[in-house]
Amino acid sequence: MEDGRAKKRHGRRSLGEMTMEYTLSAGNRKMGLSIREIPGGVEVVLDGRAVAVDMVRIGSSQCYSLLVNGRSYEVQVQGDGENYEVVLGQRRYGVTVESDRARMLKSLISSEQKQEQAQEIKAAMPGLVVKVEVKEGDRVRSGGGLVVVEAMKMENELRAPRQGVVKQVFVKRGMTVDQGQTLLVIE
Repeated sequence: MEDGRAKKRHGRRSLGEMTMEYTLSAGNRKMGLSIREIPGGVEVVLDGRAVAVDMVRIGSSQCYSLLVNGRSYEVQVQGDGENYEVVLGQRRYGVTVESDRARMLKSLISSEQKQEQAQEIKAAMPGLVVKVEVKEGDRVRSGGGLVVVEAMKMENELRAPRQGVVKQVFVKRGMTVDQGQTLLVIE
């Protein structure tokens, strides 16, 4: 302290000072993800399993060189801040990443409000509708299957976020859909 005032810190936060918490969804699987800076890289805890990761971006591309527990990987990542396409070797994965903060904000909406409001079910990424599991007027339970969309050679089943009645269905089998396109509405 100088003259009764605290010195302002400049630069990066000290290592280990900040841990970021996320929920990672890939297909029907959800996992807890926590990321913390450590000397020489970051510590990633995925579903309770800690791994040391060193990551370097290759040029200005969306390609990264990863060193995970001593093994080297080249990963290509493209996304919009929540929905990502991850390419590892010859395999593609559709991944959704939601921060704890975003999840908490969503949970602040009371369950009564959720039940009263119509909810649009939207495509997380562009793809082909391979199956529509409901029709207008159907009652659905929370977690029940609604639509299956094939994206990046993976089938992704969209499930009902809550119980309700299907108000409108905007897609049919064989249609291509864009990211963010409304597929159906539940009330």
